[in-house]
Amino acid sequence: AEGLKGMQSVQDRVQWSSAILSGLLLVITFSLLQVNSSAFAAHDASGIHLLGGACSSLVFFFGVICVGSFKEVHWLELVLVLAPSCLLAATLHRVCMTVCGLCSLAMCFYFHTVSKQCYGKAKRV
Repeated sequence: AEGLKGMQSVQDRVQWSSAILSGLLLVITFSLLQVNSSAFAAHDASGIHLLGGACSSLVFFFGVICVGSFKEVHWLELVLVLAPSCLLAATLHRVCMTVCGLCSLAMCFYFHTVSKQCYGKAKRV
């Protein structure tokens, strides 16, 4: 029983450290995008808008990792994480919002594929 108790505390520490690290990276990514928002709005080149949308989807990625550290992620949690990341991208440029949404959906598909490979079958969400 003592060995299982020690294993549980290790899992709790990994859970908290994963949540803290992903939350910190989420805040850093969000801050860097807001600091450089004028650069995304000033250029007419579509390449910088694609980059802005892809970087905004990192906010979604880190948010899902942070939420997933504590519980199983369902569709409601995905939508609640996707909305702020798309709103962040919308403050940069409207093309950034579209790219962020598409990249985030691609990440959801990737999460689903990895879940099937790791756990044998994907859990229903």
